Amino acid sequence: MSRVGDDPGGWEARTHRRFTEPVPVTVQLAVVFPDRAASVRTFQGVPLRVRSLGIDLSGTVPGSLRGWHRMASGSWWGLCDFTVRSRNGRLRLDLHQLVPAAALSPRHTGPDQ
Repeated sequence: MSRVGDDPGGWEARTHRRFTEPVPVTVQLAVVFPDRAASVRTFQGVPLRVRSLGIDLSGTVPGSLRGWHRMASGSWWGLCDFTVRSRNGRLRLDLHQLVPAAALSPRHTGPDQ
């Protein structure tokens, strides 16, 4: 079996697309990390230190798209680098992972941004 990139124009080229330069994107965290418990539960009973220091997986964050990979189901997922933070912003976790295409949108980084 060949490695990704050893098959230019062949089967692997149609299921894996890597970029030479990362592409700026916006990552919708709720799509990447659906928190089913949050939809049926409030923060009632959760200690304040957990609420403030726990990772906030809501909203959007900037990211870098490294390439596209097609899943066996036929869907496309992006290989991305992005950072999530604690709710109070003091702690951070840098991630490098596959993200469903529905969670990504282009991010413009021009001089007027």
